[in-house]
Amino acid sequence: MKKMDVRWKMALLLMFATVLNHMDRNVMAMAAPTLKQKVGLDEMMFAWCYAAFMLAYTIGQSTSGRIIDYLKTRAGFALAVAWWSVANILHIFGVGVKSFASFRFLLGVGESGLYPAGVKTISEWFPARERTIAFGIFNIGAGIGGALAMILTGYLIGEQGRWQLPFALTGLVGAVWVVAWLRFYRAPEDHPHVSQRELDYIREGQKELQGVESADKRRVWGIVLRDRNVWAIAITRFFTEMPWSFFTIWVPTYLAFRYGMSPKQIGWFAWVPFVAAMLGSLAGGYLSPFFRKLGIPLLTARKIAFTVPCLMMPSVIFVLNSPSIYVATAVFCIGYFAHQALSATLLTLPADLLPKHTVATANGMTGSIGFLGVIFFTIYVGIYAKNADYARLFTVMAFVDIIAVAIVWLFVRRPQNSAAVMESSTAS
Repeated sequence: MKKMDVRWKMALLLMFATVLNHMDRNVMAMAAPTLKQKVGLDEMMFAWCYAAFMLAYTIGQSTSGRIIDYLKTRAGFALAVAWWSVANILHIFGVGVKSFASFRFLLGVGESGLYPAGVKTISEWFPARERTIAFGIFNIGAGIGGALAMILTGYLIGEQGRWQLPFALTGLVGAVWVVAWLRFYRAPEDHPHVSQRELDYIREGQKELQGVESADKRRVWGIVLRDRNVWAIAITRFFTEMPWSFFTIWVPTYLAFRYGMSPKQIGWFAWVPFVAAMLGSLAGGYLSPFFRKLGIPLLTARKIAFTVPCLMMPSVIFVLNSPSIYVATAVFCIGYFAHQALSATLLTLPADLLPKHTVATANGMTGSIGFLGVIFFTIYVGIYAKNADYARLFTVMAFVDIIAVAIVWLFVRRPQNSAAVMESSTAS
């Protein structure tokens, strides 16, 4: 049996980090009906708690991205996971909207490091032709974590309303990952288990499309802020992050409102779309290589791979007229699948288009601007969800990704200082 190359083991470790990240952030959404009864939080209070998370996540992505570029991947990623795990455990001490909002803010600070660190790891460990596949594996964890949060939280809370238990247990698992990461992670050239064959394969494949490294590795923000592609990706994420925020935060509340379901009942349905999200991550990762094999240049293949799932998103509007929970779940599955498929391409673009020493900072900056949209949309949802006006919300979610498609095609361009290997090189 052929031994798995080290870079794919690294992708699996990244996937487990994403599982933890999305378990921790989804526990409160699943516990919302119980917290409403036990602590007295209403929809608007939840909206402020979620907005506190998003505010920290928004600010934190730019700062954490720069910190990770400065500390390097190994130490920066470990710090982020340890921080968000502790913040998640602190939720067990919540007594009202102020304390929960404070703990959500701390959680957002830590969790903001996931994608800058993950994309930076992928930029270091994978050739361009494999990056979307690696990101797809990395981002499968969002679906797994979300599904586990839905199932385990409902089970752990039970009929007794033990809402503190899932916060504590999911937070403690983070310590295990941090130990594993510190033991296993090294840069490819320093890793004891990387063969010369694999190292040469990684290095040769990284020349395609990527911006040339600056001689001054301390020059980061100057490169990022002047790059047209970074701003185009950032504005695109401003629109694409909105639907996913609704999926991960508000779906349990919507199911409870529409179908009168208990937390345990919600858990049996709410995990299913996250399985679709897992499949979407994988499918999105393989879309770009598929178009490359048809002879399409790399960046054009990325754009097409982004466009296809975006065109699926308008289907979510049909959830409003779903005659049953089964039909609603099926419609949500399409939305979850599409979002994760488009993310496999969109979030990989900074690793494609920027020098490696700026990737975490660039990814963090695009995430910060992207999540400004999430903050506004979260408060918007709180207002209209409290009045049960879900039609307006689903209409917005159905069409924002179409705007994102136009931005990518109009403004994302091949870097002027990209490496010499041209897009016409043969895809493997």
